[in-house]
Amino acid sequence: MKGKLDALSDAIIAIAITVLVLEINTPTSMDDMWQFAKEIFLFAQSFVVIANFWFERSQFFGRSKRISFSILSIDLVAHLGICLVPLFTKFLFSFDERVVSVLAYGILIAIISVLFDIENYFVLKQALKEASYERTDEMLTVFKRFHIRSYLSSVIILGFSFVAPQIVMYFYLLIPITKFLSRFKVGKNRSIFVDEDLVVFANKVLGRFKDGRLKRGRTE
Repeated sequence: MKGKLDALSDAIIAIAITVLVLEINTPTSMDDMWQFAKEIFLFAQSFVVIANFWFERSQFFGRSKRISFSILSIDLVAHLGICLVPLFTKFLFSFDERVVSVLAYGILIAIISVLFDIENYFVLKQALKEASYERTDEMLTVFKRFHIRSYLSSVIILGFSFVAPQIVMYFYLLIPITKFLSRFKVGKNRSIFVDEDLVVFANKVLGRFKDGRLKRGRTE
């Protein structure tokens, strides 16, 4: 079942990433170039956001040898949200009420993030028990504390949408690109940490959290 779910995930993400590019019309004159560039940007933005979600899902999902029905259900709902990312990205730029479009986009991204975090928590808990890891409770506590801080930041950003929606919109565009580019730095001198032994990975995370050097999306 786990292999089938991975195959389904890859198929959904592949379709979601390419759906916007299929709607891009080839320009026939210089007057169409601005719209052409805008549509390419929308495609690239959706690609980056979905690629980040794919990476974050893979951090823990590949570590478990089996999955429960709860994990399966959460994963499917999260992928439903991913399918909506291209549509909501387009909505973010085209809807005239900026507050509404920014809130809609931000809430969608927040929901997908929370769903994948919940899924990763259950997968990590299961994988640590399978590995008979002695510091499982400590690692799970760190995981929860780490993500709660992120959720508080998301709520604050959504609140700013009522005051400065244009600024928040640019923020939503910039952060995924920054996170995407940071992946190159993480893997520059070594393989990405998803390939590390689970016990080594957990000990590293606990050590970096204790030293106050743990940042979302990277361990170095």
